[in-house]
Amino acid sequence: MQGVAKGTATGRKPEPGVSRLRQVDRLSARQVDELVELFRKEAWTADREVGDVIRMLARTQHLYGFVDPQGEALVGFARVMTDAVYKALVLDLIVRPDWRGSGLGRRILDAVMADAELAAVQHFELYCPPETAAFYGEWGFTRPGPDVAFMRFARR
Repeated sequence: MQGVAKGTATGRKPEPGVSRLRQVDRLSARQVDELVELFRKEAWTADREVGDVIRMLARTQHLYGFVDPQGEALVGFARVMTDAVYKALVLDLIVRPDWRGSGLGRRILDAVMADAELAAVQHFELYCPPETAAFYGEWGFTRPGPDVAFMRFARR
């Protein structure tokens, strides 16, 4: 993408409602419940339980929550795990269904990529369904190629 700095979106403006959202780095108990409900509505996170999500959040290094200031409802979320030098793994970027298409996903990923505490990280990584790869490509994410394999060991 010519003219777009690596790690930034294409310059599309979010809808006006997105700009009024407040970014938080901690979730209230109610917002944790809202996150679990968001997870349960998606095939890739449907089996997550409240206790597991609470433990996950306690160990999350960088949390990006977006809440509606009227009522403080959680409408978007992502988290990052990192060694702060070589790798940062973007996880669980999720937007409440009624906010999809508003530009909130872009705002979340912009917040991740602009985080000063992550400025020295060499590689940001994530995995996503193939239909969302173009979205992440707007920030310079690419498929690693045939010399890298995605591997998983599942305990459950």
